[in-house]
This record gives sequence, C-alpha cells and structure tokens, in this order.
Amino acid sequence: IEGMAKIDNNMYGENKSLGTKKRFLRYLKRYVAGRSEDKYKTYYNKRCSITHEGDLFLGDIDIFADPQQQKEDWCLRLEIQQVARLALYNWLRRKM
Repeated sequence: IEGMAKIDNNMYGENKSLGTKKRFLRYLKRYVAGRSEDKYKTYYNKRCSITHEGDLFLGDIDIFADPQQQKEDWCLRLEIQQVARLALYNWLRRKM
C-alpha cells in the first residue's frame, strides 16, 4: 500500500511534500470507499510495527497462541490484503 501511495502521489499528487502517513491515508481514502480513517490508521500502525519494531503477525511467530488472538490477527491480515487489492484495482482503473 505504501509503495502504491508513493507512486500515486508522484503521478497525481497536488502536494508533493506529503509525509508517508498522510500519503498512505490519502491513497486509501481515494481508492477504497466505505471505510473510516480509523481503520486506515490501524493498517498504518501495523505497517509501522512491522517495519520499525520488527513485529510480525501473530500467526507468523506462534501457531499455538490464544485462539481469539489468532482470529483477530488473521482477520486484520485478511482485511489489509483485501483493502490493498481493492485500492490497486481502483487505482489501475483510474482515468488519467
């Protein structure tokens, strides 16, 4: 998502000086309808914890974790994948 947000900003951005988080949020708001900004911030925070703190999704490190935590982790991972796919699809369909 972050890579596509940067490409989108370079191609269509009105303000080239947006930071990573603002680009990320703007990209999702533009190409994925019906979600709140709070959801997008959750995705960005997960991206930050993976990138800066070395965290992984729970299923990547502990297959015997609490089943409820595993379910929440899996749902977040699936949600991020679906949002990324939808955003890319809508970005590709954008008229230049």
